[in-house]
Amino acid sequence: MKKTILLFFLFTPLFIMAQNSYTYKFGGRVYENDRKLNGSDIDMYFNSNPEIIKLYKKGIAKKTTGNFLLYTGLLSSGYALYEVSKEGNETTVALTSGYGVIATLISIPIKIGYQKKIKKAVLLMNEEIENQNKKVVLYDIKLTPFQNGIGLTITF
Repeated sequence: MKKTILLFFLFTPLFIMAQNSYTYKFGGRVYENDRKLNGSDIDMYFNSNPEIIKLYKKGIAKKTTGNFLLYTGLLSSGYALYEVSKEGNETTVALTSGYGVIATLISIPIKIGYQKKIKKAVLLMNEEIENQNKKVVLYDIKLTPFQNGIGLTITF
């Protein structure tokens, strides 16, 4: 029984400090223990580190902007192709197709950049967890001799 209790106290720090890291998956999604985190979860967990929140929100804003430009560009180009098949105003078709091509081309580097920002935020999240685990001192165990035997002193 004494060995079991001693082993329990010696291996408890391993179980307490074993935290799963955050992972980034395609599309700007961040997971913890296979559970998808949304923006409010990240704000709640990492409100002490504004750099993580700033990077994550910049990444999400870039994703939204890139999606808007990509889809409006594709829709404008599609509309211009539809209008070409009909008899219509050629300047309107040229402007619409020009906007569509330019918006689609601009959206490509924006959509590439958002992934880098979110990946960097996830990397900082994992570094913060590692730093917290190194700073935490849960308890101190000492063997204390008494007149009738040896005692175990645990200080929290």
